[in-house]
Amino acid sequence: MKMPPYPWQKSVWQSFVGLVNNDTLPHALLISAVEGLGAEKLLAAMAEYLLCQSPMEGLACSSCRACQLLTAGNHPDKFDLVPEEAGKAIKVDQVRQVIDFVAKTSQQGGRKVVFVSPAEAMNINAANSLLKCLEEPAGDTVLLLLSHAAGQLMPTIRSRCTKLSLAAPSAKDSVEWLTEQGIDNSERLLQEAGMAPVKVLEWWNSEHFKQREQMFQQWRELTEGRASLTALAASWGKQDLTEVLDALLAWLDALIRDKSGIAQRFGLEAEAESAYIGLTQAIPLTHIYRYRDVVLRRKAQVLSRLNLNASLALEELLLDWRAILMAVQKKRAMSGF
Repeated sequence: MKMPPYPWQKSVWQSFVGLVNNDTLPHALLISAVEGLGAEKLLAAMAEYLLCQSPMEGLACSSCRACQLLTAGNHPDKFDLVPEEAGKAIKVDQVRQVIDFVAKTSQQGGRKVVFVSPAEAMNINAANSLLKCLEEPAGDTVLLLLSHAAGQLMPTIRSRCTKLSLAAPSAKDSVEWLTEQGIDNSERLLQEAGMAPVKVLEWWNSEHFKQREQMFQQWRELTEGRASLTALAASWGKQDLTEVLDALLAWLDALIRDKSGIAQRFGLEAEAESAYIGLTQAIPLTHIYRYRDVVLRRKAQVLSRLNLNASLALEELLLDWRAILMAVQKKRAMSGF
């Protein structure tokens, strides 16, 4: 594995290697990063470096028994604490398995590594159960925690970890890297992906951008009053709710930038962008900000692993949007416009 996996991770990687080489590595390391920066691969590289039996000059050797076991995905001294299902919570029973793992002797005679991702997925019981491991892990155990929303972690979890923050690369560096990956028109795509280059690459290799374009067309039709709100909520409810909310936020942010006089593309084709802005020109900026806050609160509920009904949650949001549009239309009608 390349170390670090991506060029913008160099600073964090050097800090990590310095801690290891100076024998000052804490027993719990919390990496904070937004999604789409490749942080998962960074922590996988950290685990490989910690478990490698012959590391050299900030790199794992990739050829020792430990590295071979990691490549095969069955190293006995590495434990992955992740949700059993995507988007679900990490449960207390899973943490109990971690406690048992930490209490055992290393099978390869070196360190043991526990990888927790995303750390904010732990429910309160799971987080409380992990505290003992964070305070006094048995043997030479290192816990690597990844968080995309560190503010949602319990303060007692954060206080027991040494924190490293992975910053997003500049737009210029992201565009250069994406161009090297063979991706054209990357500035527009970066806007759509929240300036996260790895997310752009993943979306480019899937049908995601086509799905986003279809979603935006449906959003436009709803804004024009030509789409069934219930049918749209049911359709979007079958998709990842966080991604749907991120799309809504991107489209709202585009309106805010336009109304604030910021000439900036936001991930749509020029014709679609112009038509969208024209449709919503009469909506006051304060209304858009308030609606954006509603969407953000709903996203926070999703990230907190509340068991939401996606279709109903989206239907409520779309009803709110339609109510804003109807209020604006009524005001214009009363004003004679």
